[in-house]
Order: sequence, then C-alpha cells, then structure tokens
Amino acid sequence: MTLVASRGRMKVVVMVVVLIGLWFTLVQYDNTCTLGRKEELSRNMAGFSKGLAGQQNGDAGFSTDQESSMELSGLLKEAMQHGQVGKPTIHLVEIMEAMSRPFFMFVCSNCYCDICDKVRNLGYWSPVESMIFHTVLKRHGCRGGRNLVIDIGAHVGYFSLIAASYGCRVKSFEPNSVALRYLNLSRALNNYDQINLFQKGVGQADTKAMYKQTDTWALNGFLRRRLLETVEVTRLDSIVDEDVLLMKIDTEGYEVNVFAGAKNLLSEHRVHHILAEVKQAGSPSKRELLYTIAKTGQFTHVYNWDEVITPLSVPLDQFTLQNATIVDVTSIVLNKDIAGYLQFQDFWFCREPLPWL
Repeated sequence: MTLVASRGRMKVVVMVVVLIGLWFTLVQYDNTCTLGRKEELSRNMAGFSKGLAGQQNGDAGFSTDQESSMELSGLLKEAMQHGQVGKPTIHLVEIMEAMSRPFFMFVCSNCYCDICDKVRNLGYWSPVESMIFHTVLKRHGCRGGRNLVIDIGAHVGYFSLIAASYGCRVKSFEPNSVALRYLNLSRALNNYDQINLFQKGVGQADTKAMYKQTDTWALNGFLRRRLLETVEVTRLDSIVDEDVLLMKIDTEGYEVNVFAGAKNLLSEHRVHHILAEVKQAGSPSKRELLYTIAKTGQFTHVYNWDEVITPLSVPLDQFTLQNATIVDVTSIVLNKDIAGYLQFQDFWFCREPLPWL
C-alpha cells in the first residue's frame, strides 16, 4: 500500500510539473508572439519614418524594396495630395501594449482632434470603452476572423484597430474622408487587411446626404469653416446579414437613425454586445429607443458608464473595469414607463452580468 501511495503521489507531482512547464511555455510563446509583433511593426516603422518625413517635405521619400512601404507610400501621397489632412504622425497605442495587443496608429499632430491628442500624449483614448472591447474580445475570441465587429462612427479607427488586433473581421463606417484616410494608413501600417472601410454614413435609408466636416479637422485654425461633402448613407441591414460579436455606435446624436436601419439585424441575427453613445438619454424619445434596442435585441443586461476623460490614476497595466464607474440600469431601460435617472450617455447592451455589480 505504501508503494502504491508513493507511486500515486509521484504521478501527481509529475503532472503538476508538466502543467507548470506547459503554462510557462504558453506564457513564453505569448510573450514571443507579442515581441515578434512589436519587432515587425518596428521594422515597418523604421522603414517608413524616412519616407514619412520625405513625403511631408515634398520628396519621394520611400524606397521600393518592400511592398508594404510602397502601399503606405501610395496611401500617404494620396492623402497629402487630398489636402486638409494635417501632419500625420505615428504612435504606439500603449493601452493595447499593456493588453499584449500592440499596434501603431496614424494620428494628426496639428488638428483639433481629441482622439489624436489623447493617443499622442497619453497612449490611449476612452480607456473604459477600450477595456470593454478587451474584455469582450478576449472572452469570445476572434481567431481566424470567425467573429465580426462593426464600428459605426469609426473616425480615425481607434476601436477598429483594437478589434483587428484580436483577429476580428471589422466593418468600419466613417463619412469623414479625412478621418478615413488616417484609418486606411493605420490599417496598412499594421497589415490589418480584415478591416473593411466604408466611407458612408449609417441611417434609416439608402440615400445620399450632405456631411458637414466641421472644426474637428481644423488645422491650427486655418480651416475654421464648415466643409460640405456629399456622402452615401446606408442602412446597416443592407450590408450586414450575419451575427455580430460587438457593435460600437458613436454618431453624435444620429443613433436613432442608425437603429432604424438595423431592425432586421437586431431581430433576425444575434448581436452579442452593443456599445452606443446615446445623447439626452433621459428624454422620452431616447428612453423609447433604449427600450426598443434591449427588447428587439433580446438583451438581458444594460449598463451605463462614465467615460474617463482625464489621465488614469492607475498604471495602464493595472486598469480594469472594476476601476470604472459602471451602473446597472437594466431595470430602468426595460421599464420605460417608470422614472429612473440615466446619469451617463454611454450604454453597454449585453447578455452577461458583471459579477462585481
């Protein structure tokens, strides 16, 4: 019996050692992949920096020994010829480096662009929403592009790039031609071919509309006027006919139109998570909208969160959703006739409870 017990304990010890070894190997593999990804991006950066300076000085800039450099050269040349794009600079998105998903972004260094300023100076934009993206994508996974993320109001592509860093397929909608050029540059720099770009607005009908490109892209005050451009507007139902892992909507007050054109998507497919900015959420029309989204999409949980606009008080690698101000507003949203205070304008519709709330 003693011999049998000793052999049993020995087997357990061996299994523990093997498991520890496997864990260590996986950690090393993940670190190696992350390091390799950063080295690959750094090589792209090194080969591109000279060309970027050359393009901005009016020179040819790029050598043609690498296909990626040639593509970036062409995109940047096209952007500079378009005018009104400001001065593009490249920055590491540090909050995603902390998540072992590093990527670089093109941002404008002399525009009135909040996202550009935050990425350039802090290494992140919208840390709570970034962490929600990280939490959802890490939990569900996107390997092999099996999951779709939709980014409506993509701007320069911060959230589209986060989704692509996890391997997700991404459909990015942005009517602003200048912002979309920055996203296209970042897509090429990171080799994120799975991002599909649509220079379109998203609304309740397939049509065309005049888009006002306002001071968001004023270059040091030089373009302080409204620039009008005609853009296509599409219903989401006209483009998306499949399940969606995560849909982000930031349309500066046009969210009612977006959902009016997504009725089939919500009722006939599974949209697992929606992150939506809903301005004046306490008004009767917006309360009706929130209720309709939750009911049509069969969401069981709705959260309201306060986005952090000041620098984080904790290091990036220590920031979690538990550090954020998130309120469970499910009962308020699902009972539109009862009085309830919706304090913030950012909403998360999902089917999973947050265990700490």
